[in-house]
Amino acid sequence: MSVRLLSPLFLLLLLISGCSPVQVSYDFDPGTDFSAIRTYGWMNSTVADDRLRENPLLRKRIVATIDRYLQQRGYRRVDPDGADMLVTIYAASREKMRLTSRPAMGTYYGPGYAPYWSRGYDRLDVHYYTEGTLGIDIVDGRRRELIWRGLGTGIIQRYSNRKKMQRQIDTYVTEILKHFPPGPAAENSGG
Repeated sequence: MSVRLLSPLFLLLLLISGCSPVQVSYDFDPGTDFSAIRTYGWMNSTVADDRLRENPLLRKRIVATIDRYLQQRGYRRVDPDGADMLVTIYAASREKMRLTSRPAMGTYYGPGYAPYWSRGYDRLDVHYYTEGTLGIDIVDGRRRELIWRGLGTGIIQRYSNRKKMQRQIDTYVTEILKHFPPGPAAENSGG
C-alpha cells in the first residue's frame, strides 16, 4: 500500500486537537425497545464514499474498540443472521479553513519622535485543517431498519505512535457510544 494512500487515511482517526471534545450528535427510533437487545453482529457499510474502505487496518482498530465497548456493557457478539442488532461504521472527511482576526498592536513614533501606542492593522490568520466524521449505525437485526445513529466529528490528526492513536480511537468511540442505548432522559435530548 502506498504511503500517499496511508497518510490521509491514518488521518481518519477523526481525533481532535486541543482541549475541545469530540462533537457528538445522535438520533434514534423512539419506538424501539432497546432493553430487549442482547446480541449484536457486524454488517458492511453501504455509504458510497466511506473512507474506512481505503484503510482496512484503521477499520479493524475501530471495530475492535467498539467490540470491547459493547461487550463490557453486556452485549454478546454473534453471527449477523441471528443478532438482535447490527453495527456498521463509516467515515468521511473534508478540508476546512478557519480565519482568525486579531489586532496588531505596536509603537508609533509621532511628530517630535514621541512614542505612542496605537492599534495597527488587524492581522488575519488562515488555518487549513481536515475535519473528519465517524458514523456508527445500529440496525434492527430482524427488520433491517436503522434504530440508532451516532456521529462524532473532530479535527483529524496524524499519529506515528500506535498507542496514542489507539487511545484516541478509544476516546472517540466512547464519546459516541456513551449515548447508546438511549435512556428515558434521551427522549427529548437527541444530541
